Amino acid sequence: MFFLKRHRVADERLHFHELIHVIQWRLLGPASFLAAYADGLERFRYRESPLEMMAYDAEASFSQSPEIFDAEKLVAGQLSRINIEQDCRFPNISRRMTMPDPLSRLQLAQ
Repeated sequence: MFFLKRHRVADERLHFHELIHVIQWRLLGPASFLAAYADGLERFRYRESPLEMMAYDAEASFSQSPEIFDAEKLVAGQLSRINIEQDCRFPNISRRMTMPDPLSRLQLAQ
């Protein structure tokens, strides 16, 4: 779920951008997604955050291409090249929360 201002409701690019974050959340799991997102914001600021860059790049591809592509496959492929647990400054957050291992979900999605 995400919230939009009324004037952005019909913005297809914005919906696609947020869809990428929904897929990231689902593949990584809540704990690893939140840790990676917070880490990206802290280290790189909003626009250069790895998860945001992935969403903006996918959004650009979506808006420029007439072809239909698999957003979940795109995100899973990009996430498989990132070691969230190792690269993140908050690697123990997912261990402190009682959630299933998010990387095992990522492995299954490939």
